[in-house]
Amino acid sequence: MTPQEYFLVKLAELKAWKAHHGQKRKGSGEPYFSHPEAVARLVRLGGGDSFAIAAAWLHDVLEDTDETITEFPEPVVNTVLKLTHKGDYEGAKMEAIEKLRGSKDALLIKLCDRFHNLTDCTGKQESYANRPSVRKATARLLQIADEYGLADKKVYRRLTKLLEKIECRIEKGKRKKKPSRGSAGYGGC
Repeated sequence: MTPQEYFLVKLAELKAWKAHHGQKRKGSGEPYFSHPEAVARLVRLGGGDSFAIAAAWLHDVLEDTDETITEFPEPVVNTVLKLTHKGDYEGAKMEAIEKLRGSKDALLIKLCDRFHNLTDCTGKQESYANRPSVRKATARLLQIADEYGLADKKVYRRLTKLLEKIECRIEKGKRKKKPSRGSAGYGGC
């Protein structure tokens, strides 16, 4: 990483810290800053360049705060804008996923964001993973990421396995509530 790239990433980290200072993660009560930090780390490990890593740090700033990001280069701002939506989140999940088309950086960041949200082991995240809209949007995200050549990324493979485990756990839960003949042979769960 060049000194300029390092400076860009550090500037984004500081902006995220300032923007999310005092905010807490729902469910865990951890400082919110831990989330963009984890997403930025996953993006870096996934091969993201300095623009992608900076955008990962900033991915929730516009959505969750009153801060702006006008001091950042256009590629960073454009990626963050693709990742940002305000309003009724439940009703807009699929729309938000489709909006990521055309940006490998935005898709990589969203894969990392979703993976971190689904693996954040709190009661809130458990119910988050149980929402049909979250599972459907995650499946669509994986389809689009595959179309854009991201299926070779470790986070893609890990998110795919995680979604399979969640779907299997939910299916097992349904079978326990409604016992039926022949359900023991269900698809390997």
